[in-house]
Amino acid sequence: MGAVRIQLSSVRPMSMMHKLNLIVFFLLLWQFANSMSTFNSTTKLDDPQIGVVKSAERATNFPIQIGNKFYHLETEGKLNWFEAANKCRELGGYLVNIESSEEMDVLVSLLPDKDIWCWTSAHCLAGNRKFISATTGEPMPYMRWHAGEPNNSAEREFCVEIKAKVIALNDAYCKAKRNYICQAKTV
Repeated sequence: MGAVRIQLSSVRPMSMMHKLNLIVFFLLLWQFANSMSTFNSTTKLDDPQIGVVKSAERATNFPIQIGNKFYHLETEGKLNWFEAANKCRELGGYLVNIESSEEMDVLVSLLPDKDIWCWTSAHCLAGNRKFISATTGEPMPYMRWHAGEPNNSAEREFCVEIKAKVIALNDAYCKAKRNYICQAKTV
């Protein structure tokens, strides 16, 4: 699978430009997927106007590039938060550390099903309800909570997931099985 690169510099959530960029991106992705059999290992599709680069020469564990980060979206298998964090490390990365509204919007737009819930690196396992990133060890740089969250239901919700349907975060029971998003180190 080729790499996908998306520049976030001109993308604003819910703006007309954002919607047009997503439409063009999906059209290019569809075209790329349908013409993959004619590509060789060095074929590239570039469109600098929207910042999308697809390349058949980059077949890695992290085939999607947004800005200077690479991502692996696991939408088939479900793991608990600890297993997902370990799987991301095995792939050579970490659970996703969302740094902006734009990054969150684009990641969710790439998910094939809006009923997917995916683990992120955010947690409050120290029990103090201060959410930090397992990726950086620092407070989370961006948190867009779903209405009424974080609520620590049953006093056991210490890990954070993205709810794709509402494009928002939810605190959840860490041992629940979820899909997950990994990120590789920036370049």
